[in-house]
Amino acid sequence: MKKLLSILAVAAIANIASAQYLQHPTTPHLNSDPASDAVLDKNKSGSADALDISEWYNHARAFDQIIAGSTVAYSVRFLSYDTNAYWTFHDDTRAHVFTHVMGQTFDPKDDTYDGISTVLSSHTDYMVDSIQFLRYYVRNLDSTMVGGSMVEVVDTMVIQFFTTPNNGIRFSGLQLQTGQNLLATPNRDNFSPTTMINSSNVKTLKIPLRSEDGDSVNYAGSQTSFFSTPVELPVGIQVNATSTSEVANVFAYTVHFKQMVPVKLGDTIFSISQANPNPGQPNNVLGVRTGRAPGVTQENSTNQKINNSIVMPTDLRWGATNSGNWKSYIAGNAYNEALLWDNWIKISSTNVSTDKINGLGEMKVYPNPSNSNTDANVTFASTKAGSAVITITDINGRVASSLNAEVTTGNNSIVVPTANLTAGIYFVNVAANGAKASTKLMIAK
Repeated sequence: MKKLLSILAVAAIANIASAQYLQHPTTPHLNSDPASDAVLDKNKSGSADALDISEWYNHARAFDQIIAGSTVAYSVRFLSYDTNAYWTFHDDTRAHVFTHVMGQTFDPKDDTYDGISTVLSSHTDYMVDSIQFLRYYVRNLDSTMVGGSMVEVVDTMVIQFFTTPNNGIRFSGLQLQTGQNLLATPNRDNFSPTTMINSSNVKTLKIPLRSEDGDSVNYAGSQTSFFSTPVELPVGIQVNATSTSEVANVFAYTVHFKQMVPVKLGDTIFSISQANPNPGQPNNVLGVRTGRAPGVTQENSTNQKINNSIVMPTDLRWGATNSGNWKSYIAGNAYNEALLWDNWIKISSTNVSTDKINGLGEMKVYPNPSNSNTDANVTFASTKAGSAVITITDINGRVASSLNAEVTTGNNSIVVPTANLTAGIYFVNVAANGAKASTKLMIAK
């Protein structure tokens, strides 16, 4: 598995990973004013014991708090429809556009949400009510000549939705020690590089963007020069649990930006050049708020995590394949630093049960935080007696220790040695009778 990780990180995407983050020294970052975050601070309702739920989920925020320890760095990631476009930076250096699609897979079984929102089971159907994200629409071109007349430029933001019941989502990529595929993207075989529409979608929204939709930009070397618009869209898609597998009831959506005026070779889609403000033909551009977690890879995963972002870099736009695993799309968590799209997904469900058949529940670990001189105790309830494997993994998925145990029906308590653990964040994972559960463990100095 480590060898596979190295192949993906080096051979497949090393040539585009740094570019994907647009880490040019002068790349402007998102407005850090807390007020810009306030629009996304949704009130959540419901509980693990409720029969009906209606909640907002945000994987980036949960990841930041639970996994990365509030170290996610947020910035604006711009999208372009055309592979010919260039960025021009304020020192007049240029770089090709790297991102054409941004997306997110959503798995309600992800225990990262534990303590933040209700974690559903593989048996639970739910309705995706709406989505919300921050949009950065920069207007460099308001009108153009069409048929001898000047007309308003109307760009398009295209949003496509995918679910597992109709085979719209493909699972492949890195595997953890458990052998599970925990990266997901839309079914790549049904993507058209010409239209950028994937026929596996269950619904497509095409939203026109006009002059009045443009966000204000005032770039003068400031790191707070971009101003966003909160986008909240009704979805109304039912996601059914058609199986009891780990990939049951997964949902995904993608966004791409189609410019009305085609890009010509050498055109600049967004220029923050000081010496030459408008080199070539300026084009409009769309951006979304994304984050990355330095030093945290895909292998942060606990047992039921199929939440990952979706991107399409330049070399995959036309269906190219990297390392045999990626074509048209690449899962954001396949990078050597996890890529996250900061968005909210609101779901509702009735007659919710968060317990699995023959499953595990009520999992806790104490003392927490613990230390290398004090063993931890993991407690959990099991609906069935049998053998269990208990592993402790670090935030990158590496197994620090493992032990076998017998569980009984009902409540169980097992001592987990911590003598070989250094200070940091770990996960205690229990696998028994085909069911799995995890909880976070802090080891203090």
